[in-house]
Amino acid sequence: MKSKELAEDTRMEKLLEAEQEYVGEIGYRFHNENDKHLHTFNGKPLLGTSTVTSVLAKPLTWWASGLACEKFGWINKGNAKKGWTPKEERLQSVANFRVGANHLSDEEWLALCDEAYSAHSKKLDSTATEGTDMHAELERFVNDKISGKAIDVSNYIPKIHPFILWSEQNVKRFIASEGHTYSTKLWVGGITDCILELNDGKIGIMDFKSSKESYDSQFMQIAGYELQINENGVYDDNGVQTWKADKPFDFYAVVPFGAEKFTVDMRYNTDELKDGFIAMVTLYKIINK
Repeated sequence: MKSKELAEDTRMEKLLEAEQEYVGEIGYRFHNENDKHLHTFNGKPLLGTSTVTSVLAKPLTWWASGLACEKFGWINKGNAKKGWTPKEERLQSVANFRVGANHLSDEEWLALCDEAYSAHSKKLDSTATEGTDMHAELERFVNDKISGKAIDVSNYIPKIHPFILWSEQNVKRFIASEGHTYSTKLWVGGITDCILELNDGKIGIMDFKSSKESYDSQFMQIAGYELQINENGVYDDNGVQTWKADKPFDFYAVVPFGAEKFTVDMRYNTDELKDGFIAMVTLYKIINK
């Protein structure tokens, strides 16, 4: 067994140790150790909703290869939408790198290749940290709205100001923030960012993302939350039910905060997306037997 898998098994054993004294059904529980989430039911780990979506790859191959090439002086040529980078600028950058590279030893060259190889991983780690900070601010804002606090935009980081403005214009009420969900039928658990009702009366589930655009897998992830909510409702992190839906959701929404222009992407084909999530769960279980 791989060392990473051993470490994960050890972590799970420690998290579940406190539950071993219980006999019979203890229901849903949520564990958070060093920002690593684990959902359990009757002391047994549930699959993470976002983890399941890993079976549907995001189109990030060109992005990752670009980060590697940048280590060697390469500059993206651009595109018609964002504009083109002059060829002279790209040639100059490569020329400057080649001059400096002539002085590199074999060991330094190998180190540079290793750095290029892992460039995408470091970028993902950095983005994840920024995303965690942004999520904390969004959670604070949504909770402030739920509690009825007066909103002063200047009290929140500038990154989420466009969302605050959008919500003031479009949201009738926020129903839940960081809602914990689970399903024993699918054997999954998760946390949805927020549940909201728009001014037109439509109720939906929204997820905040750091990506530059929204992906199908993100909407299927939200569909997974609806399946869990329809089965068992919404819980807090102590396993206490806080809300239960009395009808199917009307829409799913993703806010890709990495986009150049603020946008709220919405999908209304909820039944198809729920079928998609169920298919992903099936594939994940087959692949990870």
